[in-house]
Amino acid sequence: MGAARHVQVNLGRLLWSMFWLVLGFVTALSVVPTESHDGVSRNEKGLIVAVAHDPFRIQSTLHWASYFHSDSTIRSQVEFNGSRPTGRLRTWDQNGWLVLESEITDNGQRVDRCYNDGHLLSISTTDHDSRTSCTMYAPDGSVTHRFHKNVDGLDGEFVRYYDDACIAAKGRFDNGKRVGVWEFFNDAGQPVSEQSLPEHIRLSIPGASSQLVPGRADGDPDGA
Repeated sequence: MGAARHVQVNLGRLLWSMFWLVLGFVTALSVVPTESHDGVSRNEKGLIVAVAHDPFRIQSTLHWASYFHSDSTIRSQVEFNGSRPTGRLRTWDQNGWLVLESEITDNGQRVDRCYNDGHLLSISTTDHDSRTSCTMYAPDGSVTHRFHKNVDGLDGEFVRYYDDACIAAKGRFDNGKRVGVWEFFNDAGQPVSEQSLPEHIRLSIPGASSQLVPGRADGDPDGA
């Protein structure tokens, strides 16, 4: 279950970080006063919760940061060009650990790096058409998953690895559903049935179930 939880923690952390990002954008727009291009917002205790700074005294470039309300430790930083975020977005948890790094590349792709207590969890690259390629990592830095997804879910090649980087399973998804022939291997690299995989490996593969139907590689009794 550890690997499955690893996937859930990563996705949950990313969604939570993006929530704060959207909330922060609204805050950033609200803290820039009309009479000045530098804005500081404080809570009722006088602690800084957001700063919007325009070094060139024009609204086209804006450096923005938000802070936790309880102690003004930094929560996120980003730079805007007009109304669009540019450069690198960073968010931290209240213990000071980096949670998310996101940047827009020269060709327009968005690259997201998610972390947990200083350990890299995943690197995701999203294209213009919202198609994402993702690599996930264990705390020791070894690769656990490689997959592709679109707005409808997993889509394309999916690979699950053992801790020693040997392939445990590989196959394809089509809009969130497992399709085609899937291959499964033991830790010695020998082909096996999906039922023979270690439980924590099997349950970390989307579409697996605790009780697989004999003779069905995808574990879906309805064939949906």
